[in-house]
Amino acid sequence: MSNKVVTGRRVRVGVIGAGVWAIQSHLPTLMKRSNEIEFVGLCRLGRDEARKTAERFGFQKFSEDYREIIDMELDYVIVSSPASFHFQHAKAALESGAHVLLEKPVTLRTTDCKELINLSTKNKLNVLIPLGWNYMPIFLRAQELIEEVGIGEVENIDLQMASSIKDLLLGDSMDSSGNPELSVDPKTYGNASIAGGGYLNSGFTHALGYFFGLFNLEPQTVFAKLFYDKKPGIETHAALTVSFKNGALASMSASAFHVATQMRHRVRLSAYGSKGHLEVSIDGDWIRFWTPKGLVELDLGQGTQRYHCEGPPIALLDLVQGKKVCNNSALGVGLRSVAVVENAHLSNERRELVRVP
Repeated sequence: MSNKVVTGRRVRVGVIGAGVWAIQSHLPTLMKRSNEIEFVGLCRLGRDEARKTAERFGFQKFSEDYREIIDMELDYVIVSSPASFHFQHAKAALESGAHVLLEKPVTLRTTDCKELINLSTKNKLNVLIPLGWNYMPIFLRAQELIEEVGIGEVENIDLQMASSIKDLLLGDSMDSSGNPELSVDPKTYGNASIAGGGYLNSGFTHALGYFFGLFNLEPQTVFAKLFYDKKPGIETHAALTVSFKNGALASMSASAFHVATQMRHRVRLSAYGSKGHLEVSIDGDWIRFWTPKGLVELDLGQGTQRYHCEGPPIALLDLVQGKKVCNNSALGVGLRSVAVVENAHLSNERRELVRVP
């Protein structure tokens, strides 16, 4: 339980890194509860863009310096800056006493993520990762089945994800409108020193977050081969073998491909346990759950589980207000995801199996 619960007044909201995801998703979602929030401070690079974005959403102040925003006694901070700045910005927000909506990857190193966990625990503050699927029926129904019926001890996992963001990773924007508010800066994802890598961080962390949200398994070893297409340090494909401390094994596949019209993220999870197994197709909108008692089939409706991220910002707002809601994407989920990705890069570099510290 947080020691900073906001009641009897509006929640003071700030944003560090007001780029496309904040503008198109997080801020419009929070505006649906506009009578409960106050947009206080906004930070983004480019003074004109910062001013326009602040005016659009009604922020009281804008700046290119995140420290000026942090000093505004905020309750709720959105950190959606480039990945290499997540640790620095989230740490500052937590030290200021704010709850944090922290974009994935939460950090690039497990040591940094552990520091954020310790800091948030010490200050009794909530950190929530905006992993949209973790707040949709495709996750919630699977979670119910695991908790109510279970598959026993998890023994083997197959996890696959593919997304049409290869062009973005190779240096092209995802938007051609000319509107800087809607255009992703290619350097954010196509520069390894800023992004911390390619598709594993930018896309596959969604699949990892989904998996680790359902199963609290601790990675023990990682062996990985990464495929680089034209840009050093920006992988577009990856094949991983991961072992866990309980003895379970996982095969993981990650792929970024060229833009295809109406193509959804392809995400598939199979988890085999000692008493049953779970299969999920997020792009197929279905869940299959096998136990000795029989098969449970859940078809959630074609297209209903197409990705959106409305759940996480609202969940954190509820937590800030002291409401009893579940954090399905807490920092522990992020930590295990970072451990897999960080050590996958290390394994590929060393060409050997790497033990997770």
